Amino acid sequence: MNAQSRTKVKRAAAAAAADSVENWRTKLSALLDQGKTAAASGDSAAVRRVSKALTQFVIDSPGALGEGILALDEIAQGAVSDFLIEDINRQVDAIAARTAELARLTKQMEAQAAQTAEEANSIRLQRAHAVVETLTKSVGALVDLRVALKEGDDAQLAKRIEEALGIITSVRDAVDADRISVVATPT
Repeated sequence: MNAQSRTKVKRAAAAAAADSVENWRTKLSALLDQGKTAAASGDSAAVRRVSKALTQFVIDSPGALGEGILALDEIAQGAVSDFLIEDINRQVDAIAARTAELARLTKQMEAQAAQTAEEANSIRLQRAHAVVETLTKSVGALVDLRVALKEGDDAQLAKRIEEALGIITSVRDAVDADRISVVATPT
C-alpha cells in the first residue's frame, strides 16, 4: 500500500469515527431532550428511565472512538448525577411538606383535646352544681318539715314528707348519674 492509499484509509477511518461520534452525539442529545422534558414535568419515573438510558449510553458507547466519545460519556454521567440530585431534592421537599403538615395536624389535635378536656370539666362542674343545688333544696325541705312537725296538721306533714322524699331521690339520682359518668369516663 502506498502513502497515498494509507492517507485515504486514515481519512476514511477518521471520517467513519467522526460519523460514529456524531451518531452518538445525536443519541445523547435526544436523551438529554427527553430528560429535560421529564424533569420539567416532574415525572420522577420518566426521569429515572432517562437516567437508566443515559447510563446505558455510557456502557454501550465505544471508547475506541477516542476523546469525542469520552467527552460524550462525561456529559451523560453528569446528566445522570444532575437528575439524581434533582429527584432527591424533590423528595426532600415533599418530606419537608409532610413534616410541616404533621406538625400542623398535631397542634390541631392537641387543641381539640384541650377543648374537649375543658368541656368535660365544665360538664362535671355543672353536675356538681346541680347536686349542691338539690342538696340546698333538700335542707330547705327538711327545715319546712321540722316546722310542719311542730306546728302543722297531718295533711301538711304528709305533703312536706313527700316533698322531702322527692328532693332526696333527686339528690340520689344526681349522685348516681355522676358516679356512673365518672366510672364510664377514663382519665
